[in-house]
Amino acid sequence: MPDVTTTKLEGWEQFERNLNKLNESLAKKGSMEAARAGAAVALRAIRERAMSMFKAHTGRLFRGFAVSSKIYYHGLAGAAVWFKIGLKTRPGKEAPWYGRLLETDHYAVGSRKRSALGRLRRGLAGRRGRGEGRDRPRGNLIKGRPFMGPAFEANLQQALQAMANKLRSFIETHRGA
Repeated sequence: MPDVTTTKLEGWEQFERNLNKLNESLAKKGSMEAARAGAAVALRAIRERAMSMFKAHTGRLFRGFAVSSKIYYHGLAGAAVWFKIGLKTRPGKEAPWYGRLLETDHYAVGSRKRSALGRLRRGLAGRRGRGEGRDRPRGNLIKGRPFMGPAFEANLQQALQAMANKLRSFIETHRGA
């Protein structure tokens, strides 16, 4: 389950009143542009933190971030604009599949290409079968080095300010429309 940050700001009621004066398609367009502006600030911060923490071998991690956004309507209560920044998950040459492993704790498991006789000699033959030892995690625990969450939290106010600036300029340009 991804981490979700919900923020309620003072002064956004004025933006909402001004957006309600516009027609629905313009209001939706303005909301999405504001969300993209905030996501761009957050994405830049996440990418910079990843570059400062990890050495680039292929550059996939730095190119592999994806931003998605959506508007959820809540009837008379208004609407909520969501944007999600994450790693590309579609299989392909440029997918940074290892980014999740860098972000979170995981267990590193060695190769399982040992023969049954070799496992028997090493005393590993019955370890993972029925009975004792089955509930133990296999492999060594590798501690995660979170980079996406802390970068987003550190730059949340800048992202919200970018959203407010974009929304303010959009409302001013489309006020007469």
